[in-house]
Amino acid sequence: MSEPHDPTLRAELEQLARLGDATLSAQQLDQLCEAYVYLEAMLGRIPRDRPWQDEPMNTFRFPKRGDER
Repeated sequence: MSEPHDPTLRAELEQLARLGDATLSAQQLDQLCEAYVYLEAMLGRIPRDRPWQDEPMNTFRFPKRGDER
C-alpha cells in the first residue's frame, strides 16, 4: 500500500465486492484500490465521440463474389 486511499472509493469497492459475492482480504482490497486509479486513467482514454454506426477496426467481412482483388 503506497498511499492512503479515498475512504469513499474503498467503501464503494467493498460494496461492489459484496454484490458480486466476493470475499476480499484487506490486502486484496488495498490492491484493488491501487489498481482502480489506473483503470480510471484507461477509461478516460477511450474515445466516446464516435457515432454508433462506426464499426470496430477489427471487423472483418468476406469480399463479395467477383470483388476479389
